[in-house]
Amino acid sequence: MTTETTHGLTWTEKEIAQHRKAWIDALRSGDYVQRRYGLRGPASAKGEEHSHCVLGVACELAPMGRWVGDSLYQYGPPNDDASPPFTTERSATMLLDVLIEYYGLEGPYAYVHAERLKPETLERLTEECLRRGYDSEAVFRKAGLVNLSTLNDFRVGFDFLADLMEEGLEEIMVRPITTDTD
Repeated sequence: MTTETTHGLTWTEKEIAQHRKAWIDALRSGDYVQRRYGLRGPASAKGEEHSHCVLGVACELAPMGRWVGDSLYQYGPPNDDASPPFTTERSATMLLDVLIEYYGLEGPYAYVHAERLKPETLERLTEECLRRGYDSEAVFRKAGLVNLSTLNDFRVGFDFLADLMEEGLEEIMVRPITTDTD
């Protein structure tokens, strides 16, 4: 099945799966310094140019869009004068619509479905939450969803976030291309 984005771009379900795999691989690569509370920020003490949250790594990998300054990700033409029509999407904390579609996600944050996780992974997730002073019941058990951005902000490492994505990321959301026959 092929999806057409609200921006006129198209990807197959197989391509979307490849986008997700590249994201997971990047999280495990050691090439990104992890940060909290924002897609991207200034360098850390480790000498890298920038640090990224789990969603910021997704932005970095996508072939569309660009960074404006240290932390603002933008898709669309520059709109420096801020006059209508507003055709530019910008965010410093969540994925833009075009990236939600690129990765086949349900919304601006990547959610893991707890029921898809192996028992040992759920146990590890509970331990990670408790170690950081968070109640796993409040974090994920009631809703059955785990927000990867929230876990990132709780200082859960990229390797474990990648494990969670492999096991429990929501189904690839594909919006079928429709054609009008008027």
